[in-house]
Amino acid sequence: MIISHSLLSSVPSGDRDYVKYEFVHDDAGGRVDIIEKLVPQGFDTTADRISMIPALEQAAADEEIGDAISRAEAGQNPDLVPPLFQDQNDYDRRVLGRCMQFADVQAFYASLPMWQAMEGRGGSNANQRAAYLEIPRVPYYDEMSARYGDVQGIAFFLDSDAVWEDLPAEFD
Repeated sequence: MIISHSLLSSVPSGDRDYVKYEFVHDDAGGRVDIIEKLVPQGFDTTADRISMIPALEQAAADEEIGDAISRAEAGQNPDLVPPLFQDQNDYDRRVLGRCMQFADVQAFYASLPMWQAMEGRGGSNANQRAAYLEIPRVPYYDEMSARYGDVQGIAFFLDSDAVWEDLPAEFD
């Protein structure tokens, strides 16, 4: 959530003003977005700043989703970093939904801990979890549950001792 926005500068440039806005987010990292642009002289910069807030907040939330998906694609749990720019249930729904698009079994398997964490956060049964994710139980939640159940079943094979720690010289 953006907690403050201000006009940093306004410099005339012919019949326009060059304006520089600052938006400070309410997060642990102290994210600051700076927007610079030319506007007509006499332009309502206060209304302009306020109108930008929803798009900046959505962009920050989308960036979190992109980072989580990148972690999963790299074989890491996408749920390692808590969301700062959206509610946990929105984050869970958005990330897990995108993980359902993975054809790569290893990337999908990397998202299993997030699914399991969502199950703990979402309630004790499928109806409660579907409500937590704000999705219909049939077909979406049931399809997700079935696919994550399948990946749990193959986890033994994915985590097997057949994974090489060192590459044999024959493969160099």
